[in-house]
Amino acid sequence: MKFSAIPRQALILLFFLFTAGSHSSLAEVKTQLHSSPLSSMIHGKTITAMFTDESEHLWIGTQTGLYHLDGASVHTYSASRRAKFRLPASDIRGISEDSRGNLVVATYGGGLVAWNDHLGGFQSADHSQLTSVDYLTGITRDVYGNFILHSSSKTLIANGTLSDVQDLTTVFSEIPITKSNTLSLALPNGSIIVYSAGQLYLANISLKTSKRIPIDLRAHNISLLKSINDQTAIIGTERGELLTIDPKNWVVISQGTVDANRKVTVTDAVEYRGQFWIASDHGLYTANNLLEITAHYGRENSEIASNHVTTLHKIDTRLMIGTYSGLDQAKPTFFELMTSRNSNVYNDVMAIEEGPSGAIWVGTFDGVFRYDTKTEKHIKLESNSETYLPDERATSIEATSDHIWIGFWKNGIAIVDPHSGETQPFPYEELSDVSVTKILQIDEEDIWIATYDHGIVRVSDKKVFRYPGLEDRSVIALCLSPTGDFYLLTEKSIFLYERESDKFLETEISYPEGFNEIFLLTINADNTQRILLGTKDHGVFELHKKESSELSFIAEPFSSESLLAASSIYGILSDENSNLWLSTSIGIVHLSETGILISKYGETDGLQGNDFSFGAYLRTADGRIFFGGPNGYNIFHPENVSINPTQPQLTIPLIEIVNGEVALYTNIQNRSEIHLRDQSRSIVITLGLLDFANPDQNRYTHILEGLDSGWVDDGTNNKITYANLRPGDYVFRARGANSAGIWSDDGVSLRIQVLPPWWLTWWAYCLYSAILLIAIWGAMRIYREHLLKEEAIKNAGEMLDAADRARDDLQESHELQDNLVRAVHQHNVATLDLVGKYLGPAEVAGESRPKVLGQLKAMELLEKCFYFQGGLLMADVHTYVDSLTNYLLDLTPVDPAKITTINLTTSELLPATIASPAAVILYELLENSLLHAFTDDRAAQFIEIDAKVDRSMHDQRILLLSVSDDGVGLSATQSERSQNKAGLQIVRSLADSMGGAVTVSQNDGSQFHVSLPMP
Repeated sequence: MKFSAIPRQALILLFFLFTAGSHSSLAEVKTQLHSSPLSSMIHGKTITAMFTDESEHLWIGTQTGLYHLDGASVHTYSASRRAKFRLPASDIRGISEDSRGNLVVATYGGGLVAWNDHLGGFQSADHSQLTSVDYLTGITRDVYGNFILHSSSKTLIANGTLSDVQDLTTVFSEIPITKSNTLSLALPNGSIIVYSAGQLYLANISLKTSKRIPIDLRAHNISLLKSINDQTAIIGTERGELLTIDPKNWVVISQGTVDANRKVTVTDAVEYRGQFWIASDHGLYTANNLLEITAHYGRENSEIASNHVTTLHKIDTRLMIGTYSGLDQAKPTFFELMTSRNSNVYNDVMAIEEGPSGAIWVGTFDGVFRYDTKTEKHIKLESNSETYLPDERATSIEATSDHIWIGFWKNGIAIVDPHSGETQPFPYEELSDVSVTKILQIDEEDIWIATYDHGIVRVSDKKVFRYPGLEDRSVIALCLSPTGDFYLLTEKSIFLYERESDKFLETEISYPEGFNEIFLLTINADNTQRILLGTKDHGVFELHKKESSELSFIAEPFSSESLLAASSIYGILSDENSNLWLSTSIGIVHLSETGILISKYGETDGLQGNDFSFGAYLRTADGRIFFGGPNGYNIFHPENVSINPTQPQLTIPLIEIVNGEVALYTNIQNRSEIHLRDQSRSIVITLGLLDFANPDQNRYTHILEGLDSGWVDDGTNNKITYANLRPGDYVFRARGANSAGIWSDDGVSLRIQVLPPWWLTWWAYCLYSAILLIAIWGAMRIYREHLLKEEAIKNAGEMLDAADRARDDLQESHELQDNLVRAVHQHNVATLDLVGKYLGPAEVAGESRPKVLGQLKAMELLEKCFYFQGGLLMADVHTYVDSLTNYLLDLTPVDPAKITTINLTTSELLPATIASPAAVILYELLENSLLHAFTDDRAAQFIEIDAKVDRSMHDQRILLLSVSDDGVGLSATQSERSQNKAGLQIVRSLADSMGGAVTVSQNDGSQFHVSLPMP
């Protein structure tokens, strides 16, 4: 399995086990004290009480109100008229829980108040004994849930439900009545210790027994009585005296004094990280088991808000410190902090360098300092009386074997002898006023100087070399990789130094889509041959060389953590395990070698701040890492940094459902499902992460299964809004991460059922179905009746249409019959006229009788080829010619097999008016050829008949008739064909009467051509 595939939580655990197991002697972990991020959320500055309830919510009492931190927001309860949540009094003196888990608060001026779930707020206790005591000074609860309530006038005992309340002296007669304040302490065995009238008493509320403890404290004014653990209780006095006692044997274990030089009142004490932490009105003290003071934290030597410390409260690895001026916290830190306050170094650190001898040099805006590891102080580098530094604002340092090279903000470079303080003026005037960003020695001879707006300079053998093309560039950083590659970084580009040509070659970088303006800040090339770029506001990119070119790179985000995506990266350093440490605009970030977030550290973890300085980073020869910023610098060794893998608890403290007004669900810890009505237009889910180290930097991610396609990164936003959810079932899931980047893998889940409106419910659909079935039945019935009616109407219409068509057909038949009769009549008249006109003179007797019979036969054949079309009588001349030639072949004196007939007549129908005379002409011509032109002595003979319509003339159509044969011709058969002169005369006569023409030619036979104009 690849390392990157290991789940992040397992990675953190492995890292923790490795660092814890592989180094038996880690550096001492220090405790840092600073202001708590919660202090800005609390308006009341005087902290009086702190309490963590069974839901892990934090409650903070002040003199001006009670504050509830549920991981999502801060709710304030006070007596102010403007307060959203009311209390009868704002001065909180103690916080506890009753047997039902409801909060109980002791107030000074308002008595005892308890939480009421039905009211969603606090209400005053209604027992007569409790209502008579308004000014409470403290509250204690034993293991059985009983309460001891202290006031300036009396001490009361109440059961866990506050229904039975009695005076302490009534229950325990051995304990004397006193008007001075009493103190009480609950023991793990169920008993309580009561301090009254200078004596300690052991009492058991359930058994109603008590006895005096044989420890005389009448000479002391006790201000504190508190259990430290099962074996130890601590007592503090108003004069700073301390005693630890064994609550089982009632013997004093040890005694001590907080401060022998002044009167100190002890206000609280806890055991934290193996020591006693003691709160007082003169600051915070730590003591060992012998009550020997080991440290003091006051305004003069620490960042504590006030010397008057009122209360202490442990949460996880942190100690919450309540003071008169706000809330502080103490926590272990692996980061040593160097500031002007604790080590004499100017805070604004710009450069850090390790010399050949191991000395650490720190460049600041107020000079250069050398860190003394023995005294843990800084010694400022001072020039001697004869020479001076040209500037105090050191931005870069390079320590050689005998000199310190210092680059300045505006005034070039100085070379200083660290032993004598002698300053050598830099011998090159052109660099006297430049801004230096980095000085790097590659070998004993070459020193490289990067400048702003003046490019890169190489100093070698007392000579200065400039590089064309870079003179006006702003060089941001220089980097020499373990493999010897030398990189130069400008604001927008990377250059690679080519030693053979002594040139810097500009590389080409392809960024992902959407990354247009990338401003580069730092570069890192480690022994894994990995090149990383730190950018302004765009996180870290890893460069991958393209196969096509050594100078072309593809840049990809190195880490998928959204935390880094919008961060500025000032320094990138790798440790011995190839993990990465980054100084950024959001603190120090620890990444695995594959870019997985291991942890993040901020100001509350002991850093100089959340923002660091560009160029101020260093890894020393012994593996320590230095990061500088505007408030000093930090030192740490990666092997000494352990991780707390405890996952923070994520809750849903509030759900808002908006449907014209807001409905709140506040007590939803045990809810696994909610239902939304159709009128609910919006739902707002508030997430709470129960990690109060730095709640403003807690992060969240969520998904609504059934709607979202993937997890949504919410950043630090803990309010998730969904509007106009469709009816259906959804599952809301969320995860949270604390400021260190530790995610709650389990997170929270909530089923959300969006109920449909009544018109979309199952019974509404049943109703719709019934209505639909009835409507369908009615519609079908109406439709059936409609169909029957339509069918009847249709049938009647069809009958009427049939009658109309029959009438129309009859009418058309009559008209057609009339037209046909008229056409036939006209044809008959024309035929009779033709016969009478041209056949009348012929002699019927003798030889003319066969000819007349042939002419009548031709007219008979023509009658069979007539068609009635378009109101006219039309003739098929082609068919007529076929019939006529067949008739005449039977009459020819020559064997018909020897005669070939070729019929080329048109298949176009011709009007009867032109077809009849054309038929007579064709008969005469064919009869002449077939009966008289051929002889038996020839084996093959032919006759060709053609009839076509000539349309070449635009306004006249001509019918062209032709008959050609290869017979003997007219001259050779003049005597034999003389009898046919009458036939040729008929042809000429018909042609002349119709305005046509006849031509006869003799060429290997006879050719007759007749043209007849068509009507």
